[in-house]
Amino acid sequence: MIKLIALILLNLTSFKVYSEVTCKASPIDQGKYLNRKPPKSWTNCHGVYNYLNSISRYTGNFISGIPNGNGMLEYRMGTSYVGEWLDGEFNGRGAIKNSDGSSIDGHWERNSLSGYGTIILLDIGTLKGHWSKDTFTEVVSIQYTDGTEYTGHIHHGKYHGQGQFIYSDGTYYDGNWEEGTQHGEGKMVFPDKKELDGIWSKGQFIGSDHNN
Repeated sequence: MIKLIALILLNLTSFKVYSEVTCKASPIDQGKYLNRKPPKSWTNCHGVYNYLNSISRYTGNFISGIPNGNGMLEYRMGTSYVGEWLDGEFNGRGAIKNSDGSSIDGHWERNSLSGYGTIILLDIGTLKGHWSKDTFTEVVSIQYTDGTEYTGHIHHGKYHGQGQFIYSDGTYYDGNWEEGTQHGEGKMVFPDKKELDGIWSKGQFIGSDHNN
């Protein structure tokens, strides 16, 4: 599936990072030393820590020198995450967004998208659904940039199981899919109301399954 964390950045415009107490000596620069970490004395406070030669910067709450609570991680290349943290990992509600405008907004568990989430990919479209460890579960809704839509089940990144695909001209197929093609029982309805209702095999209509 999509590598969520490495590619995309978060944007929550209404999100506020704050704490009543400022961490002592904040901001701190890691510089070029990998073993220089935020001090454990940074507990229940708000601080700024610049990682390895300012490649990235964390602004938010700390417990024992580890991001916990609300915080924002910004990468110099333009990617950032804003949301909830647990023991230094994305955990809870948060969003990631890239400088190209692609984004993920949803619920996270230990750096993985788990729960309901929305992904926007500018060259593909908008994906909405429930996730478990960065993988779609249950029904997904995809609105493509070319005007087509799919609502249904996905397996290993392909339409698989029951689903409906709506073409840009209004034609739609509602039925079973297998490995990304119409397969099994299904119905295709055209704008002029003509129908192909019956059995499909690897994207081809075979014939009606109704007994006359």
